[in-house]
Amino acid sequence: MQTKTLPAVSSMLNASKNTMGKISAQVKGIHEHVSKLEGNQRSALAEQKAEYEKQLQEEATVNTKLQAQNERTSTQIWDLEKGNDALRKKAKELQTANLGLRKALDTVQSKIGSAGDFINGTLDATNDDGAKDLVVLSSKTSENDQDEDNVAADSSAEAQNSTKEEDSSDSSNANDAGDDASDDSDVKEPSLLALSSRVHRALRSQRGDADASSDDQQDSSEDSSEETVDTSSDDSQSSDSDSNQTAVDTPVEADQTSQVMLKQLTQELDQLATEDKKSRAQLSKLFQEQFNKGKDDKANILSKQEALNSTRSSLLELKSELTVAVHHLEITNGRLQKRLHNLGEYLERLASFVVEPVAKAEKAIPTLPDDVTAFVQAQAKQALIQKAARNRHSEVAPAHPLTSL
Repeated sequence: MQTKTLPAVSSMLNASKNTMGKISAQVKGIHEHVSKLEGNQRSALAEQKAEYEKQLQEEATVNTKLQAQNERTSTQIWDLEKGNDALRKKAKELQTANLGLRKALDTVQSKIGSAGDFINGTLDATNDDGAKDLVVLSSKTSENDQDEDNVAADSSAEAQNSTKEEDSSDSSNANDAGDDASDDSDVKEPSLLALSSRVHRALRSQRGDADASSDDQQDSSEDSSEETVDTSSDDSQSSDSDSNQTAVDTPVEADQTSQVMLKQLTQELDQLATEDKKSRAQLSKLFQEQFNKGKDDKANILSKQEALNSTRSSLLELKSELTVAVHHLEITNGRLQKRLHNLGEYLERLASFVVEPVAKAEKAIPTLPDDVTAFVQAQAKQALIQKAARNRHSEVAPAHPLTSL
């Protein structure tokens, strides 16, 4: 009896293999796409991070320069304060010195006044006009002598008046007064290796179930053939008919595992996009926090810089005023020293004339100028003449005798 067989399992699975191949290719494509997507996300995040770090570095560089400028300004302020303190100290020293010189002039003036009083008292005590003891000398034969006495008295009065005028002139010249970049955020990225491993395990499980199903079907077909040989043809036909009807009527169950895996894959892809979005948001948040902190630091530095510049300007203005004051006091000090020295020379010359014998003193005293300034000018002129004479003398080369042969 001829055996009836069904087509080979491999021929019936050609369509399934084609479908499995497409699924495998798609899974591989998904894996490559996800890997590429991961790399793109990583590159984009790294590029954004580099841009944020560049901006933070530029901000930090600007703040560092501003801080350095404030430090230089603070150093300048420190130097200005020390310089102004030195100027104040020098001004006080000059004021003290000038006060001492003025006191010396006041003392000299009082001494000269005492000398003037002494001179006036002397002249009054030695005035013989109207003395009874000298009436005898007032005769006709002594008229010439009387005239000479009158001339001497007039000369004494003129000398007294000139001394008083000199004292008033000296007293009129007495008064004169005067400023890091943060750690990278460790973004937790989804593991694609676990996802890929999960898909491959599902495919292997599906392939194993398909192979087991095909082996069971083949064994069932062989048993059915043996039973057909042992029984009658009617029963065989009835059994085949029932078997075919059962195979046709059995519904094919859907691959729930694959559906679940696809659903999970979709969810993982959505999760991947969500985590990428969160990573970018976290990176942007960290950047904004550090950038805003840098802005606050810059604002504080600029505020301090404004205060330092204002302080430096006021100190520079004070330095200019103190410099003018010190210069004025130096001029006053030099003038007082020079005038006191000139007065000393004048008095010294006058004293040298006074201690001379009477006859010589009478001739020498009138040669002394009545004005101290005129005396000083005459002395300076004489000093220039003597200096010029010395220069001419030094320019004349001494004659050297010829050496004998």
